[in-house]
Amino acid sequence: MTQLARQAHAFLGLSRYLDFLAPLALRLYLAPIFWIAGTNKLNEFDSIVEWFGNAEWGLGLPFPFLMA
Repeated sequence: MTQLARQAHAFLGLSRYLDFLAPLALRLYLAPIFWIAGTNKLNEFDSIVEWFGNAEWGLGLPFPFLMA
C-alpha cells in the first residue's frame, strides 16, 4: 500500500508541471470570442451608445457615451 501511495504522490508531483495547460487552453479558446466582441463594439460604436441610452428599447443608462 505504501508503494502505491508513493507512486501516486510522485505522479501528482509530476503533474504540477502541467498545471498551466488548462488555464492556457481556456484563454486560447476565449481570446477570439472577446476579440470579435471588442471589434464589433468599436465598429458599431454609435449604435452601442444609442442602445445604452434609449429607455424604450435599450438599457436607458445615464451618460451612455461614457458607459460605452
